[in-house]
This record gives sequence, C-alpha cells and structure tokens, in this order.
Amino acid sequence: MICRLCLQNKQLIKKSHIISNFLYSTIKDYDNSMLYVEKKNNKEKRIQTGEFEGNILCAKCDNEIIGLYELYASQIINSKSRVSGINVNIYKNKYGVEQYAKLIGVDYTKFKLFLLSILWRASISKRDFFKETKLNLEDEERLREMIFNKNPGNPDDFPCTISIAKNQRLLRYMIRQPLAVNNGCQFMIGGTFYFFQFKRPFPNFVTKSTLQKNGEMIILFMSDDWVRKFEQQIVDNFSRDS
Repeated sequence: MICRLCLQNKQLIKKSHIISNFLYSTIKDYDNSMLYVEKKNNKEKRIQTGEFEGNILCAKCDNEIIGLYELYASQIINSKSRVSGINVNIYKNKYGVEQYAKLIGVDYTKFKLFLLSILWRASISKRDFFKETKLNLEDEERLREMIFNKNPGNPDDFPCTISIAKNQRLLRYMIRQPLAVNNGCQFMIGGTFYFFQFKRPFPNFVTKSTLQKNGEMIILFMSDDWVRKFEQQIVDNFSRDS
C-alpha cells in the first residue's frame, strides 16, 4: 500500500495517531480516560484513547520523520521545568494580569513541522472527528512535501497561534472536536488551543504571535472570565443530558 507521506509502496502501520499521542498524556483522568467534547451543543462523552487511523503511514515516516518532530515538541509542551536553550518571559498588563508568554530559542524547523504534521494528518484523515479540518488538495500536497522534506517554510505558511487557558478546572481533561473557524481551524487539547490560519491576509495578532525563524514564539493566555464561562457551559450541558 502507498504511504501518504513518502508516497512509496510499503507495509503500513495499523495505528497512526492523528493528534500526537503525547498530547493526551496530560489530560488523562484518574481512570485513564478523558472527556471528548463534540461540536454539537458542546456535548461530551468519556473516551479511553485518542484519535488514530490505520494504513496511512509506513513505520519510517511515522516514527523517524513525524516522530522526530513530536519528540522535540513534547519536551516543550509537557516539560514541567524549563527546557535547555529556551527562555520564557511572562508579560502582564497594567493590572498585573498575565497576558502572554514569549518563548525564545525554539527550534523553528522541528516545532513548526510538528504543528504542520497535526494539520496535515487531520486533513487526510477519514475519521468524522476531523471533518472540519479539510484542506484543498493543493495545500495538502504542499504540507506533505514540507513535512517529508524537512522544510518548515516561512512563518506565514499555515501560521499557528497557541493560546492557553491557565486557570482551568475542566479543560485540562478535555479534547474537543476540531472546528472550522475564521478561515482556518482550531484544535483544543487539554486547555491548549491551536489555531491554524489558511488565508491571507492574516490578522495582526497571528503575524506577531506565530513561531518566527529566530526561534521566538508568543503563547497567549485566555482570560479567566472566558474560561469560566466556557467550562460552565459544558457543565450545564452535562447536567441537562444526565
């Protein structure tokens, strides 16, 4: 069968995660499950494993190409202490409320290709969970070539902004079905929001916060008020369905 990344006729693996498996490790609850939030009415259900699909990648592409990007990204995203070579500066508004963090020293190639690999895998997936993440065939092929050839492109090639709900109670245990929003798509995994933009011109905040070639990237912090309202909406929906 043909591997979707290298386009070679190879034996394909039976379980390729569409969303990188390490991202689930921080959202598993006491019973090793997590809440899956569907788009319709933010209705939730409990699941034991992440979204994966068989017969799309060979072992080499899954483990040695995409796996290399995932290994680097996991050190940044799941690290409980500072990663060597990366500095983090927190910026507050005049009231002392933390607004965003600036990361300095991120490996542009590895982290950008990690992000693009999630978008590409979601786009080629046949699973209903990713029905709103579909790119056109030209963009899918462009992403495939970038990932396979280790070419991260420019910062404005499929830019991704990352926002974190810091003071959360429920979102850390949840994964939401990706949504098509504002000429792009958004993933929510454990209280972290990944917003990919597809169409130029991009909003100013996207241009400034997306990962730059010099290794700088801004992580936005979502307001506590928004987080509380979003979590309460989920609680209310759960109560109605019980």
